[in-house]
Amino acid sequence: MASKRLYVGNLAYDVREEQLRELFAPYGPVTAVQIIGTRGFAFVEVPAERLQDAITSLNGSLQFGRPIVVNEARPRGERGDFRGGADRGPGGGPGSGYRGGANRGGAPGYQGARPGGAGRPSSGRPPSGGGRPGTGRPTTGRPGAGRPGAGGTRSGRDRAERRERAERYDRRGW
Repeated sequence: MASKRLYVGNLAYDVREEQLRELFAPYGPVTAVQIIGTRGFAFVEVPAERLQDAITSLNGSLQFGRPIVVNEARPRGERGDFRGGADRGPGGGPGSGYRGGANRGGAPGYQGARPGGAGRPSSGRPPSGGGRPGTGRPTTGRPGAGRPGAGGTRSGRDRAERRERAERYDRRGW
């Protein structure tokens, strides 16, 4: 008599082998029960001719305080790799999973951190050029903006006031 393997999922974590043997006993002699650690699922082997009876009657039924899932167990080759394996993302090769590898996703044309791009994906447009060369600071449209002492965001007078205030605090010991 050939036996087939059943996947039994959504089990309570305290379910024991004897309880599963009793549950599947009406569908023929249970040849093997394998509970997978504390993961909440198990594999049960029953006679092949009673496999569909067990699936139709037990799948979705309330057992051990939970609605259990009962399906025919698939061979290892047919199951998906749930550890970020090679079948994820474009390319499908080694390292294409979300953990490690060269393909990090992002917009097309993404090259990682680029000089002047601050690591943002390329929008396909050339840089706006709205700044002073070599400073990395944008101009605000005001004459002399961005230059110290010329009406920018921090003029020389602002810096002097800040320095004076800091010295005052230092003298007080705060």
